[in-house]
Amino acid sequence: MNRAQFNISFKEIITVLRRWNLLKHSTFRTRPLTSDFLSTCREGDHVKIYYKAVENNDYDFSIYDDSLFQFNYIESKTDGLTLRYAFYQFPKDFPVYEDFLKREGFSYDEVGEAFKEEYEQLLGESSYKKNFVGIRYDYSTKGYKPAIHGVSHLHIGYQNSIRLNSFLCLTPYNFVIFILHQVYYKLWEELMKDGHFVAKFKISRRSCNNIDSRVFQAIDKIHLHLR
Repeated sequence: MNRAQFNISFKEIITVLRRWNLLKHSTFRTRPLTSDFLSTCREGDHVKIYYKAVENNDYDFSIYDDSLFQFNYIESKTDGLTLRYAFYQFPKDFPVYEDFLKREGFSYDEVGEAFKEEYEQLLGESSYKKNFVGIRYDYSTKGYKPAIHGVSHLHIGYQNSIRLNSFLCLTPYNFVIFILHQVYYKLWEELMKDGHFVAKFKISRRSCNNIDSRVFQAIDKIHLHLR
């Protein structure tokens, strides 16, 4: 993947999310992640990580339920290509504003932002989720070790060594598709009823390049992996 392909894929995400009213906010971050945020990541506390990302604008966009996405593309002569995509689920166990209104017997078209202050107060008093979803995708030729550390892999959860290897170099768009399918199952069911979305989904894999055999050797293929 080159920088142009990365940028095209990122723009495609924004287009798709806007079409289905899933995009809430974009920062169009161009700088690297702050050292403050990366230091917090090493603590492995999902709540702290999430709010530190919000505090420092260390995310590229948020979706309708305030969950965050990050995308990083780094290429150097010494280390080659490094990709890092991350998803941080909103940690509160509370409905989004539109669902809150439905629960109260209103629609957004009827009342707009009239109950937003009350909503924010209740949101602040609500409890945290018992389980958080944190998923990160890494691609790095520098860290490759045959059968030990895959060049392309997904991290699932926090403070563990789970790495799901991939025979594909994921694009930002395909990472978002993966998250929507795995984390938002009911939403995914609705999306799969939309012919336009299904048509795009059917060709989405074409944008993912296979991993070079030099960094995905025969011994790596013995492990279960994405392809």
